[in-house]
Amino acid sequence: MRAPSTNNPSNVAQSFSEDLDAVFGMNAQLRGLASTVEEKKRTVSSQSQELAELDAKLRETEERLAQVSRSSSRNPTAAAGAAGEGKKVASQAAGGAAA
Repeated sequence: MRAPSTNNPSNVAQSFSEDLDAVFGMNAQLRGLASTVEEKKRTVSSQSQELAELDAKLRETEERLAQVSRSSSRNPTAAAGAAGEGKKVASQAAGGAAA
């Protein structure tokens, strides 16, 4: 088996890169930047997931609103009664909690 040559272009390039890093101290800066980029990626990913969840809740709410709108346009009396009943239940719940 042959030992790797020190004149191999890959070794020369690696050595040159190490010399540049030593002279300019870029490795530490690059590690810091890479860490910052990774942190921002995690933040964006988390916020994207939160946005997707909020979007899904908004769509569900819009669908329920559309259903209530359709049912109230067909039967305004029943919709008004249901709205009044909902207020009554909500006030009872609030009163029960205070008691």
